[in-house]
Parts: sequence; C-alpha cells; structure tokens
Amino acid sequence: MTDEEKLAKYRAKLAIWEAAEEVVATTGQSYDLDDGDMRRSLTFAHISQIRESITFYSNKIATLERKIANLGKQRTIVFGRGR
Repeated sequence: MTDEEKLAKYRAKLAIWEAAEEVVATTGQSYDLDDGDMRRSLTFAHISQIRESITFYSNKIATLERKIANLGKQRTIVFGRGR
C-alpha cells in the first residue's frame, strides 16, 4: 500500500470517527460504527474512546502528510568548524 493510499484510508477512518463523535456528543444516542476493520455500537460512555481514535487518526494523517511533503526534497547538512 502506498503512502497516498494509506493517507486516503486514514482520512476515511477519521471521518467515520468524527461522525460518531458528532452524533454521540450532540444527541447522547448511540452510533453504529463500521469502518471496515471493526463493527460496534458506541454510546456517550464511549466518548473518550471516540476522541482517542480521532487523535490517533489525526496524528497518522499528519505524519504521512509530512512524509509525503518531504519526499524528493534534498537535505543539505553543513558541518561547522569547532571553536
């Protein structure tokens, strides 16, 4: 799987978790989640887990975006003389 494919997958999963948070936080009702890897019903009692998942996928996305942005960029290291 390429980095771009992983990025698309993580963005899709993040959208699912954000939708779950919206429904559970604003209505206090349950949300049925099926992200392809797991299937479950979430309630307000799961709000901390929902937010942890949002943070997890947000971090994964940010890391991959930085990696993709840095591909192909040449880095130069300049060693200075000591005093």
